[in-house]
Amino acid sequence: MNYGPDIVLIFCFFAPTEPGNFMLHDARTFETDLGDYPLNDPRREIAYISIIPAVNPPISKETVLGKLNQELPKYTFPTLVGQPITGYQTVQYGIFNTFGKDGQPNGVDFTINNRPFSSVDDVTNYRQIYLGDTEEWTLISKNGLSIGPVSHPFHIHVNPFEVISRIDVNGKELVDFPHWKDTQILNQGEKVTFRTRYEDFPGSFVQHCHILDHEDQGMMEIVDIVPRPPPKALSLAPPQILVQLKTDQPVPKQMVLLDAINNPTVLTPKDFIGKTTVVFLFRGLKCYSCSKQISGLEARFKDFKDHGIDVIGISSESTKELKRGLKKFQVPFRMFSDITGRVFKDFGCHHGHFHGTFIIGKNGFKRFENVAVSPYDDIQNLLDKAIDVNKHEE
Repeated sequence: MNYGPDIVLIFCFFAPTEPGNFMLHDARTFETDLGDYPLNDPRREIAYISIIPAVNPPISKETVLGKLNQELPKYTFPTLVGQPITGYQTVQYGIFNTFGKDGQPNGVDFTINNRPFSSVDDVTNYRQIYLGDTEEWTLISKNGLSIGPVSHPFHIHVNPFEVISRIDVNGKELVDFPHWKDTQILNQGEKVTFRTRYEDFPGSFVQHCHILDHEDQGMMEIVDIVPRPPPKALSLAPPQILVQLKTDQPVPKQMVLLDAINNPTVLTPKDFIGKTTVVFLFRGLKCYSCSKQISGLEARFKDFKDHGIDVIGISSESTKELKRGLKKFQVPFRMFSDITGRVFKDFGCHHGHFHGTFIIGKNGFKRFENVAVSPYDDIQNLLDKAIDVNKHEE
């Protein structure tokens, strides 16, 4: 039997009919480690099993298998394939060199999404999720060039997950059927996708690399499951209502923005001609709700791109904070800082307080907007609306 570091074995066996002592040992062969040891080497020993005379009459193999087939389905989770998905998460495990002021390597960081775990007081070490949600996670291992390819066993507490896809470096699907786990090996160059549901545990736990010295050096993150807040009866912000806008509301005439390394960019209505674009304005990458929206857009960006839809993010934080926050996210779309608040104001958002999500049609006019205290995180609905705008303006 072959097994890897992400497998927990629970098995039964049928004992010999005669009493005696037996050894359970590791019979794998590798080029290194156990492959150099003979089969009777003590380093291969897993457990000793003593078979003693039966006190009660033995039970037949057929009876045991029948009982297992009857009972095991009671402990099997129902599949999440085909169930509605309420959110998306992305996780990258990686080891990277750190560098001193002289530009020379001075150590390594063990990271999740390019950030090592620092302390429970640092909000960037938390991933906040709503109780009752069903989410789809995408996992990869990506390590520094000088580190080389490293595999990391992803492990999460409390909530098991259903692996639905594992794509190898050649693009081959390795999953024959969805299956439930709590640990999954991440080989460099592969992409793993799973689904999970947060049903009955509000509270905090961790996800981490199951190589414990990797975890101890920072490859860990806190997952915080919280009840979804009830809708607010009163709000100073415009109501979160999806509206179809008239064609006489163009985007601002001039948007002066800075990217994460202070390079200026000026966007005008001409930059939106010919392509449907989702523009979302957010408080900052330290905001839990903003992080959830960005993770969702990041996970579904290929779907937007495949339909010819662009995505642009605009933050109210400084370029320094934007650069620091982007170390946690592998965003494939453009992100800018609006440190003056002018773009927020022109879009009708209160700078640093309200969030705005807009769909800009191919003619440069706003076709949909949502401005509110919380960001719009129904990514599937946003994608559907953007596709609809695309079709009507062809």
